[in-house]
Amino acid sequence: MYTVFIVDDEPGTRSGLRDLFDWSALYITVAGDADDGATALPQVLRLKPDILLTDVRMPLMTGIELASRAREALPSLKIIFLSGYGDVDYFRAAFRVGAYDYLLKPLEFPDLESCLLRAVRQLDREKHSREFLLGLDAAGAAGAPGAAARLLRALVEERLQPGDVGDAFSAPAGQKLCLCALLPDEADAGERYPSGEDRLKMERGLLAIMEEELAGPGGAVAMDPLDERRFLAVAAAAAAGGPDERFHRVVRRLYEQLGIRAALAFSPPFTDAGGVRTAYAAAAGLLRRTVYQSAETFLLPGSDSAIAGENPVPADLPHREELRCLLKAGTSDELGRWIEGYFARLCLTRCTDAAFYRRKACGLIYAASSVLGESMAGSGEFELSQETALGRLFKAESANMMRRLVNVYCQDVCAILRLKNDAGSKKAVQNAIRIIEENYRENLTITSLSQQVYLTPSYLCMLFHQETGMTINSYLTSVRMQKAKELLSDPRNKLYDISYCVGYMNPSYFSRQFKKYAGCLPSDYRNQSVQKP
Repeated sequence: MYTVFIVDDEPGTRSGLRDLFDWSALYITVAGDADDGATALPQVLRLKPDILLTDVRMPLMTGIELASRAREALPSLKIIFLSGYGDVDYFRAAFRVGAYDYLLKPLEFPDLESCLLRAVRQLDREKHSREFLLGLDAAGAAGAPGAAARLLRALVEERLQPGDVGDAFSAPAGQKLCLCALLPDEADAGERYPSGEDRLKMERGLLAIMEEELAGPGGAVAMDPLDERRFLAVAAAAAAGGPDERFHRVVRRLYEQLGIRAALAFSPPFTDAGGVRTAYAAAAGLLRRTVYQSAETFLLPGSDSAIAGENPVPADLPHREELRCLLKAGTSDELGRWIEGYFARLCLTRCTDAAFYRRKACGLIYAASSVLGESMAGSGEFELSQETALGRLFKAESANMMRRLVNVYCQDVCAILRLKNDAGSKKAVQNAIRIIEENYRENLTITSLSQQVYLTPSYLCMLFHQETGMTINSYLTSVRMQKAKELLSDPRNKLYDISYCVGYMNPSYFSRQFKKYAGCLPSDYRNQSVQKP
């Protein structure tokens, strides 16, 4: 069972989530609840829940600050924000502190259930990985490198000569050995194991899997002493050369138990320690091709050899102009296909120098940034950090990772330009306003409204705020309250009837919302209206 802690300053929302939602169906229990971030923080730190479900705007401590401080102590905490505020600033702040998801009020239980189900699945995967790594500690399976591993590292570093290692790395009679060099996908490793401590756990788990699957006479498993990102295994060569079921099991277990994909490069077969250095050079050379090839790749000797130089590619300027046109057109699908095709053409050069792809990627970031700057004309209405994108780009070592970073940045630029320029989207906001004004009596939700105007909920929220200066919930509340004022002017209308007429099934909640909007209770407003001449 997992646990959740609920934080919301609205008692009705808090009690409804706590008592009405079927938590047990998702194998979750409610550890506690609080009405403000300041009250919640010490309880969250003490109870250590798996999931934090919190409102964003609260009087003493916001949900953003609560999440930031809780995340420092509980890095695996899944934080789900609940808010009636769907503008860009809230989205940015939430995801800056590591939000798992951001749900908009009024909340629909099916949306919450779907979000929690995804969170539970993620928690299951992380628990599986932790249990696997803890099992290594208990069994002592990932302790200090054994003698064979130390010899392998020394041979690769040329601290020992083949004659110094005796019978180590000698193939059994009638068999041959191969050296496999394994490189985890940098995106998977970076996202799942960001800190130094996490990285060490991943390395220990990876070495244990390789040891369990590949260990045998004459073999060894070790980290690459010349490149800490890579892992080496000397193992019996398959009869047909290349990978057999053992290596496929390694790939499957890496993904299932550690959540990472990897590329594996194989040397030509050899029979004794004299062939280790040549085998290492061959496998390491093949791994350089992962600069332009994706993860989960088996790289075999003699197939499709990589080149070190740059093949001629079309000049950057026409490509940048194409990108500028696509950004201004605002079609995200077509933009994504263009970026994917651009990097595919770059990879056809088979260049193994990461700097080549990085220069091309930087050019696209600069082009997209210039389009955004020209469109906003220094208004500061939207900000998108080019420096952050470039910083991540300079840490990337593969064309695939660079493509993903460029695509994320360009899609963000595209979305911002659509917010400013898309006439069709402006019409969608007008339709949303009409639907609200005609159906304010009903249980309108942002999800149902977005479906009627054919936009995603988050995009509609951002667009609505851009066009009106108000959130959707604020506008809906204003329409309801203006109608309530009209009905209150007639003393024959009962307060609970007025509540139902303007879309509130709970008269007490209606009274609180009216006081927030008008500054007084509905009954006081009625008395003031009646007393006016």
